[in-house]
Amino acid sequence: MQRSTLPTQTDEDVVVVAARFAWDEYQGYPAYVCKVGRGFRAVEYMAFYSANQIYPLAPVILDICPAVTFERGRYSGKLGDIVGRFIGRQDRKEGETYQVVLLSAPDDPETQRLAAPIPNNLKSESGRVTAFTQNQRYVSLASLKKAKTTSDLVGDV
Repeated sequence: MQRSTLPTQTDEDVVVVAARFAWDEYQGYPAYVCKVGRGFRAVEYMAFYSANQIYPLAPVILDICPAVTFERGRYSGKLGDIVGRFIGRQDRKEGETYQVVLLSAPDDPETQRLAAPIPNNLKSESGRVTAFTQNQRYVSLASLKKAKTTSDLVGDV
């Protein structure tokens, strides 16, 4: 994948994933684990949304391993470490197969840093707060870095 050196407002080069547990998992080990077959557009970065905010780091997507069976000792290296660390966390069961997205570490210079978390201020017509995403949403890195709230990322709300 060729990386753009100057993302524009219209480039959707970041996937923002709903991250109930994923943000904390990413802090402990630079990976995102999800169900097999979850589709992602070809993007360069991943960001995490939960607790009514987008967290302030957008790691580089290094690789996507589409079907990883979680068995201790089955894999070596980084993937083996991920499997060992993630078995038993949340609902990750040994013997089950997951998709694993390898990410740049929080302290890696390639990981993009936002000035601050981006609070969600999206509301339904009735005035209730609505989630920025319940699955995944695509945005540009340039707009993510400029945004003060999630409404800055979706245009007219």
